[in-house]
Amino acid sequence: MTTNIGLSLIVFKDPEEVKAFIRASQKLLDFEPYFELSYHLDRDFLESVGFLKGRVLSAHAPCPSQIHFPNLGSRDPEVVRDGFEIIRKSAQTVELYLKVVFKGKGGVSTGRLLAAVNRPH
Repeated sequence: MTTNIGLSLIVFKDPEEVKAFIRASQKLLDFEPYFELSYHLDRDFLESVGFLKGRVLSAHAPCPSQIHFPNLGSRDPEVVRDGFEIIRKSAQTVELYLKVVFKGKGGVSTGRLLAAVNRPH
């Protein structure tokens, strides 16, 4: 069984550092690195790392970064709706980069995840 380890992109300042890390990992360690999308990544950074498609194992919500984290425990329905919107956008972002489609009990796919997040709450 192959185990992939994902390094958080929070440690990288720009896409060139990510590319250099990939090259060094392959050359010096004979290792194919995988990554985790961080909650601090802005849209510009995400758009500049398209080369990571198929190298992302996980992500934090919110991704891209937002002013605040999703709050699904609020008593304010607007705050909860906003939280679901943040999660929906994060799922859409992850879908662009994922190494594998979400799988779980019943074969949950990214499409099903998005459908669940898009459901009226």
